[in-house]
Amino acid sequence: PRGGGGGPRGGGGGGPRGGGAPDDAPRESVAADAPSEGVTTPAERRVVFFDRATGAPAGEVLVRFEAKSLSADSASGRLYVGNGGDGSVTVIDAASAKIVTTFDVGSAAEHVVVDAKSGDRYVIDRLGGSQVYRWPAGSDKVEAFDAGKWPTDAAIDPERRRLYVLSHYDVSLRGWDLDTRAALPPVSFGVSENRSDTLGDFDYDPAVGLAAAIFPETGGLSVVDAVAGKVLWSRTDATFAAGAKAGPGNAFVAVDGKRDRLYVVAEHGARVYAYGLRDGVAKGELALSGGEPDRAQRYNINGAWLDRAAAKLYVGPVVISVPKLAEVTTVSGIGKVIWTTPDAILGLASGTGAEPERLVEVDPTSGAVRASWPLVPTGMMKLNAVYDPATRRVYVADMAEARVMAWEWPRGK
Repeated sequence: PRGGGGGPRGGGGGGPRGGGAPDDAPRESVAADAPSEGVTTPAERRVVFFDRATGAPAGEVLVRFEAKSLSADSASGRLYVGNGGDGSVTVIDAASAKIVTTFDVGSAAEHVVVDAKSGDRYVIDRLGGSQVYRWPAGSDKVEAFDAGKWPTDAAIDPERRRLYVLSHYDVSLRGWDLDTRAALPPVSFGVSENRSDTLGDFDYDPAVGLAAAIFPETGGLSVVDAVAGKVLWSRTDATFAAGAKAGPGNAFVAVDGKRDRLYVVAEHGARVYAYGLRDGVAKGELALSGGEPDRAQRYNINGAWLDRAAAKLYVGPVVISVPKLAEVTTVSGIGKVIWTTPDAILGLASGTGAEPERLVEVDPTSGAVRASWPLVPTGMMKLNAVYDPATRRVYVADMAEARVMAWEWPRGK
């Protein structure tokens, strides 16, 4: 159990389906892919029981994500399932084929967003229990709540008092009322479910209440009205399909309600596409001069930053004018922009080998690095960061170490 609200998650998947078997029947069990119908996703797993005498199915139990190991304790009659994609262990009573408990054994901090009104921080924990931590302002305690099936990205609408989270495996938008903590009805993005860890990207513009998501495993692309809870348009486009083994950092989206545009960055194709935000009509495309980025330098989410006020899209070091859909300039020493002001650009830069990632400040006029601060070394999963202008703090999520670091940026406005 972790923090103020982690701990065991109860039955979590519930007992045998399909009739089960008598409590005294001998059973054997195997791990298998879960069916995609109903409330399950292809990434979830089942433990299936068979009658030892006849070999006939005798019940099954739904466990968590990417379960690949199972152990039996004959003395207690319990099975232990390691849910590799969830950082948890499911305990099953073999006699009744029912879940006793599911408890977390790992944690992660993949992304963080800040509520501008309350100062509360919300941390995405995809691999440690598919949950979100609420870290209240002025407190060193956290509380956790379930957040769909593999939450990967989040956004806050401070005026409507909403927290929105992208649920990866069931390709849905999950929402909560920030004041009451009540869950809102999930909204499907209307495209095929994901089966792998080829992560997608998500963006939300609170000015218009619209959200977009892209899922590079299948090429799914969709825009939803988060406030009304409905899909505006969705499609599956082979242009954006990277497959089930592509990993993170293959495509990003940016929602521009002011200009009624959706921008899609296809990293593996090194191109930017513009669409009508509400109708999905193609408006143009741009080939990036730098070509496809080095895979080791890719960021998993939010690799594109849109400055809606200045009408500029930052894709790594490339600065794009969105009205013209044309490159303006390139800034040096930066891999991912997280905040911009008229006189400064703040971003992250990947390290190589044992070198740490760095927080970098760039002069927007000259494109030169003004200052650089070392963070921590990272592997495949890079750091994610967000800037809170109210406190002038940069919150950096370090997934591997399950922590969030806070840095002051004195030049922030």
